[in-house]
Amino acid sequence: MVNHLFRRFMSFLIAGVLIFIGKVNADSQVASQIPPRHYRHYSKVPVDFYNASMMEWGGDNLQDRLALASPEAAKKRALQLKQLGINLVIYNGRHFRLSYQNEWPEIAREARIVTDACHAAGIRVIEHQDFTIPAYNSYPLMLEHLDWLQRDIRTGEPLRWMSPDNSAFLKFYANYLTDFQRVANPDGYMLDEIALNGTYAYGGADSRNAFKAQTGYEIPSWIGPEKQYDTAAYRAWMGWRSQIPLHARTQLMDAVHQVRPDVTLLKYGSDYSDSKTAASGMDLALDVADYCGFMGWENLNVEALNAWRPNLRALKLRQSMGDYYGIPLWALMREMTTPESTFYGWALCQLGKHSIWYGSRSVDSAADLAYLQKYNGWKNAMPQQYARTLTDTGFLLSNQTRQVNPDRTFFWNDFAGWCDLMLENNRQFDTLLDGDLLLPDRLHKYQVLILASSACLSQLQIDRLQNWVQQGGTAIVTRNSSLYDENGKRREDFGLAKAMNVHYESYDAKGRKIEGTLDGKSISYLARSGMCNINIPRLADSTVLAKSTLGQPAMVQTPYGKGRFIYVAADIGTGNYEDEFRNGRKYNTVEDAGAADAVKVLYDYAHRTAPPASLQLPAGIVGIAYQEQGGPEAGTVYIQLLNASGKSVKVGDVATAGREEKITLPPVTSPMRIMLRVNAKGDAMAQSPMLSKVLSLHPQRNADGSISLEVPGSALNAYVQIRVPAMLLPGQKPPPVPLPPQ
Repeated sequence: MVNHLFRRFMSFLIAGVLIFIGKVNADSQVASQIPPRHYRHYSKVPVDFYNASMMEWGGDNLQDRLALASPEAAKKRALQLKQLGINLVIYNGRHFRLSYQNEWPEIAREARIVTDACHAAGIRVIEHQDFTIPAYNSYPLMLEHLDWLQRDIRTGEPLRWMSPDNSAFLKFYANYLTDFQRVANPDGYMLDEIALNGTYAYGGADSRNAFKAQTGYEIPSWIGPEKQYDTAAYRAWMGWRSQIPLHARTQLMDAVHQVRPDVTLLKYGSDYSDSKTAASGMDLALDVADYCGFMGWENLNVEALNAWRPNLRALKLRQSMGDYYGIPLWALMREMTTPESTFYGWALCQLGKHSIWYGSRSVDSAADLAYLQKYNGWKNAMPQQYARTLTDTGFLLSNQTRQVNPDRTFFWNDFAGWCDLMLENNRQFDTLLDGDLLLPDRLHKYQVLILASSACLSQLQIDRLQNWVQQGGTAIVTRNSSLYDENGKRREDFGLAKAMNVHYESYDAKGRKIEGTLDGKSISYLARSGMCNINIPRLADSTVLAKSTLGQPAMVQTPYGKGRFIYVAADIGTGNYEDEFRNGRKYNTVEDAGAADAVKVLYDYAHRTAPPASLQLPAGIVGIAYQEQGGPEAGTVYIQLLNASGKSVKVGDVATAGREEKITLPPVTSPMRIMLRVNAKGDAMAQSPMLSKVLSLHPQRNADGSISLEVPGSALNAYVQIRVPAMLLPGQKPPPVPLPPQ
């Protein structure tokens, strides 16, 4: 009996130890793969940066810093900006700061005049400068400190950028910033180009030695087409170099915070999800986690309406950062050229839940400013802080995948096309980060998860995903998803192979026609980047939903516990991905109606019950539904509607910066129908800063408990917002911001 009890005790003890070890291992995987937000920098988020409006202090990014820097002129300008509804100022000029060492004391004194005037008017000031690019008069400094310069991996020759990985240079610049902060007292900084100068750049001898000491590898060195992405050395280098900007910013902001602890740091990138951006060493997931309190985007699309898809896609993808870390977001709509296009840019920011930074092209005349006053600082705009997309669908933005291979066909084209098509067809979704598949209890909100070419998944992420599906979720998993680990190392088979009942055999790079039927709705589209050749080991356990014209299985549904996997072997989004419409680029998007229909059919088929928001809108009308999940309006639903039906760009058209954009919008003649599964409590209101009156809408309650709204087409010219009073359901709130233990 004693022996029996002892054996039982030991078995329980061993089981407990194994559970503890498993938890420790899981926790360590989480810590290594997704950084938690840092307490010492951001215990408080600058909440007044939500729903903010920003403008350059002098109205022009190319201004001389000394303009408007007398106390009288500064006071006048601050009051003018206040009347325009501006509450954040970007202070420019003498931008490449290393070129003006002889003026540093004067620059700080003039800046103090500006910050004092703005603070008196209730406006915050963001100091905007670049400290890595020696230009103009900085050659003596550069020649005196050649060891501070970045180097070319291939030749070892110095590049004309200072290295953010050089400790002596960082100490030099940290001293400058602390001196500047003591005198000028700005509320935040925007420090540009803290990065490596392209794919072939590295920080010099110190970087090379540190990389080898920490990883055991030499820094990869090659000339010509790069075919070495799938090597351990390349993967280690991409991960290691992405940490360089983070360490630099952390060191600089630690120094500034010794002077003023609440100073925030703005960060911007262009389309940061793009694999090509990752090749330059940018990892915004790391950046935001550790220091960034205000994440943004520099819009380089030269038109608002004709480039609405890449515009809105960038805003929607950036929401992943804002929602995950609980920070405000901004967008610089710098290329807008007419009062109407500037308003359209503002409307895009409302749909994307971003504060707006007005570019100087759009506010350079009295007529522009008069038009701006009609809508900027609109009092009825949706409060952004607690607003979350009203959806039960998650769409993974796999930072792990975009980091390991700059070839857009590996991840970006398919992923971005899926995003474009869901936006265009008004299918609501959240954009998720890698950490949502790592941290526990973050997926309970979702009925459907979409992993579009999310090649790189860790075993812990795979376990979390499988557990979520087992509990009743539906996962749409496409192409190469889970074929690599989180560091980009190729697996022999899909990590999800057993759960999906699908084994990887090879990749067919030729475009194939895909055809099938889901719930009576046909799918027929061309897979432009090819498809995975697969086999289904347990044929009786799965259903082939679609095949290629060669008979290859292209969509396979497999039950898993209470849920199911839908594996899609071929890309869908590539054919409809719309590239950024930047200066000099030709428009080359040939829209594939078959691919668009395939995304709609798959999205609807994956939902066993109707999603919480369904928007049936006329062609060309785009809508995003939000719900306030905290704050004074908790439960209230806001539906943002945009008229994009006037898009006129054609294949072959060339983008031209500075050309005045004509916003011509056909009238909306059909009603817009909205179905919401919310606990509504009164009439809805359609309103816009351009509407002379508020339109009252009476919700119709349906037999299944949902409500329906019909909005007349006449309510929408360019933009309209529908506000629906409602209450939160029990337990309905966003997942908490990930924070480390204190």
